[in-house]
Amino acid sequence: MGDLSVNKFLGAALATFLLLMGLNELSGIVFGGGGHHGAHDYANMNEWAESNFDGYRIDIAETKTGASVEEEPVFDLGLALANADWQAGETVLQRQCAVCHSWNEGGAN
Repeated sequence: MGDLSVNKFLGAALATFLLLMGLNELSGIVFGGGGHHGAHDYANMNEWAESNFDGYRIDIAETKTGASVEEEPVFDLGLALANADWQAGETVLQRQCAVCHSWNEGGAN
């Protein structure tokens, strides 16, 4: 290696770095922005989207029908098990499950 080989390598690395930084600044000028991502303080993502994509937003009118939303009843598993008919369950077990399964000791799965 010659005496200037290290200088050539460092010069090429510096030129590449400066070229990339220049392209970044140029793209910021051409496409807008150019600032840091955290330059604006937004309370939430909705404010950010509203400020950056205002031309694409569509306002949706709220509908007020006056009808209240009915809540579905909560399923009580304990009550369902307390009222269960074990004989009906055994019948279903023998008709549907016993086709493939056996509950005998050492029986087929």
